[in-house]
Amino acid sequence: MKESQRAYQVELLTALRNELINREVIAVLITDQKERPCLDVTDSAFRSRRVYVHLAFLWFYWGDQHDERVSCLRLFPAADVLAEAVRAGQPSARR
Repeated sequence: MKESQRAYQVELLTALRNELINREVIAVLITDQKERPCLDVTDSAFRSRRVYVHLAFLWFYWGDQHDERVSCLRLFPAADVLAEAVRAGQPSARR
């Protein structure tokens, strides 16, 4: 991954983390096993979910379903959607 892309992902995830913290959601910026930056967020059912940035589509995503992604272009609504999903304890992927 190009360093500038990684830096932009970290910048977007840091901004989202700050908004989630303002909404009383614990989110930690980490690097996953594939060296990708992401947020580690624990939902109300104590399940961990990883939030990533898809730069080509400018999405934050935490699963593969339509309702598990939001635009990075509107940070406050994105934080609201993710905070609601975390509070609801929705699974991060349908099984």
